[in-house]
This record gives sequence, C-alpha cells and structure tokens, in this order.
Amino acid sequence: MTTLSGGEQQKVAMARALACYPKVLLLDEPFSALDERTKSRLIHEMKALHHHERLTVVHVTHSQEEALQLADRIAIMMDGRIVQVGTPSEIFSRPSSMDIADFVKVENIWKARVNECTHDTLTLDLYGYEVRMARPEQFDCTEREVRLLIRPEDIVVGSGARTSARNRFHGVITAVEQRGFYHVVRIDCGFPVVTVVTKNSVEELRLEVGASVDIFFKTTALHVVSV
Repeated sequence: MTTLSGGEQQKVAMARALACYPKVLLLDEPFSALDERTKSRLIHEMKALHHHERLTVVHVTHSQEEALQLADRIAIMMDGRIVQVGTPSEIFSRPSSMDIADFVKVENIWKARVNECTHDTLTLDLYGYEVRMARPEQFDCTEREVRLLIRPEDIVVGSGARTSARNRFHGVITAVEQRGFYHVVRIDCGFPVVTVVTKNSVEELRLEVGASVDIFFKTTALHVVSV
C-alpha cells in the first residue's frame, strides 16, 4: 500500500469495504487528503456506485461541495446534535436558523419587518423598500422582525425585460471579484447585495465598479428566519 498514490489507496480501501456487500457503507472524510483532481474523479465514481448498487451511504464530511454533489439528504450537526435534516436544496436555500444560514454561507441576510401576512404571501419592509415573497407553510403571522435570506445565485442582474421576477431593485456596483469560472458582483441597492454571474455576463452587461444595474429575484427564491 505504501507504493500507491493517495487516490489509489482510497480506491483500494473502498473496494475492501465493498467486497463483503455491506447494507450500509460508513465513510468518514474519505476525500480529505486528496488533491482536487483525484477528489473530483472519486466523487464521480462514488455517485455512479451509489446509483448502480443502490447502497445506503452515511458520509461524514466538512466539505459543503461534497455534500451538495453526493447527498440525497443532509443532516447538519452542531454541538453534538442534529439541528436540521433535509435535501441539499432545503439545507442550502432554506436553513432553519441563523446559525445554519451562516454555516452554509448564505451571503445575503437582511433585516426586514413583516408588513402584511396572507395565506400565501408575505409583504416585508426591507430598509424602506417593499419586498414580496411566498409565505412559508409554518410561518407565524404574529412575527414582525425577521431576517430575509437569498442565495447569490438566485439573484438576476440585467435589464429584466424577460423576467417574471416580482422583486426589482436598482443599484450601483461596488465590487466585481473573479472566482475561477464565475464572478462575484457586489451591489449597493440601499442595502448590500451579493450575486454571482458568469464571465460572459460580466462582459455582455459591462459589469464594472460604478455601473448602474437592476437586480431581480422571484418571490419563491426568498427565505425568512425568525430573529
């Protein structure tokens, strides 16, 4: 085993674990010591294995990227207890508390006040601006002070001519940061907004510091957390 690379050793360890046809496979940080290329390849192979064998896998990881790529359901543990269980979409877009929102790196978290609550819609005051969102099923209409959350990838930057999004704001770009194959764009709309766009969008929309832009997001993209 000492002559094998890290990726090869992990493959051998996985093969030994699978040789007895287990009903459940327990993995503890299986990719933590691997380079990114080997890690990406093994994650792909793990997904294929899970799909082919229909094997139950309990995978412990600190990597959110691994969790998003591999999990059907995610359980988040804090201080030794499970604090939320759900699909990757539920966990990363609908965190149940501010601690979890911070853990899954929701960058847009705004103070808001509930002005109106109906059976299917919330109307909120966001720093003097009106925002509409779909009312969460368990939301208590007696609540007034809340935190409004939305992930950067759910915010659209552009003219809005072909969008059905009901929330529209105008702002000025304060920063454009390249992050590999995408860009983070920070915008001042009277409240701070973080969104992500492709390299092509930066060029086509001429997104640069000081430029005026419109942003849009759908009512269903927002999430609200109690203070």
